[in-house]
Amino acid sequence: MLEFLQDNDALLWWLGIGSVLTFVGSIILVPILIVGIPADYLLEADQRRARRKELHPVLRMVGIVMKNALGLVLIVAGLAMLALPGQGLITLLLGLGLLNFPGKRRLLRKILGNKRIHGAINRMREKRGKPPLQVEA
Repeated sequence: MLEFLQDNDALLWWLGIGSVLTFVGSIILVPILIVGIPADYLLEADQRRARRKELHPVLRMVGIVMKNALGLVLIVAGLAMLALPGQGLITLLLGLGLLNFPGKRRLLRKILGNKRIHGAINRMREKRGKPPLQVEA
């Protein structure tokens, strides 16, 4: 094991740098994204869809691709943060929230039904002066 560590010094440095960047990035990015979620995000899907349809189809598709790409990045980062320093579970939730897949809202409502997770998100929102995230019962 010691020999492996000595032979892969550069790899260890890059992993360390990646860990620090992930940690700092999650501390900065996660609260910004959580505060940016509309309080009724999980309640009114029909009105949100109607607003998106007003966009040009190409812009809408580019937006969907970028949103899903960011969601995948956040999921990978969240999984890494389960072992590395950072806000792993909340980052995973944000990544799930950005992805488009069938049953997403039902899954998010179930996860946010957990009092600890829902409370942590609402505390972040409260610190920034935003209303709590509403979840259907």
